[in-house]
Amino acid sequence: MKHVNVQSVKAFGRKVMFELPKNIGVYWRDFKQALPLLQADGSTYHTLSREDFQRVAYTARQYQKLSGFIGVTMLPFVGATFGAVGLMLPRNVLTRHFWTDDEERGFLLLEHVDVRAAQAALTQLRPLHVDAAAGTPCQGAPPAPVVVVEGLQGLDKAELLHLSTALGVRMFGDTRPMAVVPRSFLRRWLEIKCRDTAIDDELIRGLLTPSPAPAQAPAVPGTGAGTDAVAPSSSERRMLPSAHLCDMEVLRAAASRGIDPSLSPLEIRTALVRWVTSKESRHAFPPPPLTPNLLEKIGAAVFTDAGSCGNESGQAVYGGSSSSSSSRNSSDICDSGGAIQTGQQQRGSERVMTRWQTAKLFARFAASPVTNGPRVVQAHRDVLQGRGGGGGMEAHAQYLFDLTRLNAGT
Repeated sequence: MKHVNVQSVKAFGRKVMFELPKNIGVYWRDFKQALPLLQADGSTYHTLSREDFQRVAYTARQYQKLSGFIGVTMLPFVGATFGAVGLMLPRNVLTRHFWTDDEERGFLLLEHVDVRAAQAALTQLRPLHVDAAAGTPCQGAPPAPVVVVEGLQGLDKAELLHLSTALGVRMFGDTRPMAVVPRSFLRRWLEIKCRDTAIDDELIRGLLTPSPAPAQAPAVPGTGAGTDAVAPSSSERRMLPSAHLCDMEVLRAAASRGIDPSLSPLEIRTALVRWVTSKESRHAFPPPPLTPNLLEKIGAAVFTDAGSCGNESGQAVYGGSSSSSSSRNSSDICDSGGAIQTGQQQRGSERVMTRWQTAKLFARFAASPVTNGPRVVQAHRDVLQGRGGGGGMEAHAQYLFDLTRLNAGT
């Protein structure tokens, strides 16, 4: 027993001294590749590859969680101690850059216990999903009192917490600290969740391929079988090949939508395809813009030249993506400093940046809560005035409730 303990200590020491610095390097490279892709309002994230979009939607968003830990582990003497603490609490402190696939599966299974409880609580709070736009029940049941959800603003704190838990929005891998978070923060996180998931739905739809048509049974005289067979649904006509998205990526995407990760890989893949091809998912794209927070409103008041980069539609691009996949490689792109750079110089993950360029992009990323204000405020104002796509602001709540309701039974 003593020999086993010594070996375990040695193995843990190797993880602290060698594997941890290596994984920090992996995260940092992924984060640097995300910096030139970040935009003020995410309106053209759907033009990225899904790999680049995951860098934006996951790696860059995890910086606030991971930056303090990385900074401390880089310090002499105390760094190894904090590194050991992080490895003992990987789900709470670290990200999937540091996890093995088996560890991540275990974390997803553990979190799905809370997801199930939150889905059941939402079902009790809102037994009928209500179409926020039309104000009528989506299920053709006997008449019931109509409850109109005026976007996420119409949800109370308990509903926001359950909705966050059901869709994987957590603080440091746990849902309990979120009980003390203000409602405005919860609404903002859920709006980002809606935007990112709707964009990811669209990117996954682009990876689908037609599935082979099933063999049709011959018609039997007098029965009408064969000729009057019901056409297969859209999810049955489409498939997601493993060559386009591996099982681990499918598991992550499914778990983030509340799909049970304990299902077989084929069942998880089928459930994910069923969701992204549903009318609820299709109607949510493009998603509505974010509601400006206080910092963004201050930024909009300070930086009044929101369209100074020379785009008549206000399509000021933050980082390196333009409004379409074709123009990304040919059009001129305006950065926050007013300089013009060609799309060929901004290739996302393929771009090689100097330390000075990385420092400038990081500074812009750090200041983004304020500098993004003009674009976010303008996009929100356009929707309130009936301009722009993506539906009204109530579409956030409608999409998230549809996502939770339809995937609760998988």
